[in-house]
Amino acid sequence: KHQSPNDNLIVNYDNEETVKIKKETRLPIYWFSTKK
Repeated sequence: KHQSPNDNLIVNYDNEETVKIKKETRLPIYWFSTKK
């Protein structure tokens, strides 16, 4: 909602809820994890 088309999204791969966001965005996603 508050992102522009030039933004990026940084998402925690360890959180099941944030993983779901990939279906809701067109932004480039950069994943991070403390477990993998």
